[in-house]
Parts: sequence; structure tokens; C-alpha cells
Amino acid sequence: SPSASTRGRKRRLTMKLRWALILIAVLPLMLASAAVAWMVKQRSQVLAELQLKAVEPVLLAARKAELQSYVNLARSSVQHLVRDGMPDAKAQEQALAILKRLEFGHDGYFFVFDFDGNTLLYPRQPQLQGRNLRDLQDREGGYPIRKLLDQARSGGGYVEYDWGRPSTGALEDKLGYVEPIAGWQWVLGTGTYVDEPERARRRIAEASEEAVVDTLGRIGAITMLSTVAVAIKEDLLRVKDALDLHLRTPDAPAGALNDQVEALDRSRLLSDVTRA
Repeated sequence: SPSASTRGRKRRLTMKLRWALILIAVLPLMLASAAVAWMVKQRSQVLAELQLKAVEPVLLAARKAELQSYVNLARSSVQHLVRDGMPDAKAQEQALAILKRLEFGHDGYFFVFDFDGNTLLYPRQPQLQGRNLRDLQDREGGYPIRKLLDQARSGGGYVEYDWGRPSTGALEDKLGYVEPIAGWQWVLGTGTYVDEPERARRRIAEASEEAVVDTLGRIGAITMLSTVAVAIKEDLLRVKDALDLHLRTPDAPAGALNDQVEALDRSRLLSDVTRA
């Protein structure tokens, strides 16, 4: 019927106005939330980089001290065999056997070269033992063993060079520490792969990402609750209108009351949309 068709159009208009009001109420919050989320993400990335820059020197200093401590420990374990420093084949054999058994961490071991670059001990890569590696070149054309030998001859210290990780075979940056056993013309050393800063970077990035995701989740929840609150508010106002009309005209037919409630609802929604 015409009246039913008119009533349907009015109801559709009411629903459109209601959704328009909800969108107008929530859209600024959504835009503000998106802006806040973007700023949080950008800021977290900056903070992660600043944290890493602050942590890197500390990690490197700690790793250097650790390497020196390991070599000092290894040296002390064979010191009783070195005695007066004069070469002794039997004592050297015993020293190599002791050093071969010493390990630390996942890829930690000790190596020994003589001053000519001959490999006397390389537990994780035994195929290198007996070979002269003085002329071995790295991926950039450098000579890592020469660097280790030169550092040991000058009294010992730290050397950065490329070396293959035994557990993976991948060529990686390595920080070594060497000391001479001068009487035997040996170079005793160990090293660590310089991936601690990268691991720290990943840990900081992961923590930052988790914080961003948590923040975005909270912002999304607030936006959703705001949307629901606006919708509930409109429903409550509609119920209030219905009760007020019923109290004023208790004998009015239900259909007429519904029409009046719809009219009030549209009028209020249109007013709110216009003001927004």
C-alpha cells in the first residue's frame, strides 16, 4: 500500500541518517587514531635505532673482554708446559691436546698457528691443520692469517677479519683476540662472530614491533567501542522518545506511535548531522 511504501522509505531514510551520524562521529576518531598509530610506529623505529647505537659499544666492549679472558684462561691451562719457553716437542703435543679440548659457547674454540702461518690446531675445521694459511685471502682480498700473526708478534690484541662459521659454513665477520707464546713462536687465539649487534637489532625491533601492535590494538578497540557507544546512544534516545510519546498519548494506536517515533528520530538525526 502507499502508506506502507512511504513508511518503508522513511525508515530507510532514518537508517541512512543514523549511519551518517555514526560515520561523522567516528571518522575524526579513526583519522586521529591512524595518525597516532603512524607516529607511534615512526617514533618506535627511531627509538630502536637510538637504543642499538647505545648498546653496540657496550656489547663490543663486553665481547672483547670476554675473548681476552678466554685466551688468558687457555694460556694459563698450558703455562706449566711452556716452562722456560724453550721448544719441547712432547710438551707442545700435550699443550695442543689440552687446548683442543677447551671450548666455550656454541662456536667457541681456540686455534694455534706458528709464526710462519702453519696451522697447528683448528679443532672445528681439522682439514686446515698442517696447512700454511699465511697466503689465505678473504672475500675482499685481505689476508686474515697475516693480520693475526702480525698482531701476535706485536704483543697480542684484537683483529677483525672474515671467517667461515663452522656450524653453518657461511662467511661472516669475526673478531679475534691473539697472544704470542714467544718461546715456542706460537700464536694462541680465539674469536667470535660479530653478529651480536645484529641479534640485538632484531631483539629491539621485535620488542618495538610488539609495542606498536599492542598500541594499534588498543587504538582499534577504542575506535570500535566509540562506534558501539554512538549506536547505543541513538537506540536509547529512540527508546526514550517512544516512552515519552506513550506516556503523553497512552491510547494512541501502536502504528501511529511508531510513525511519531520515526519522525522524531529523523528530525533529531537530521539536526545532529547538520550541526556536525
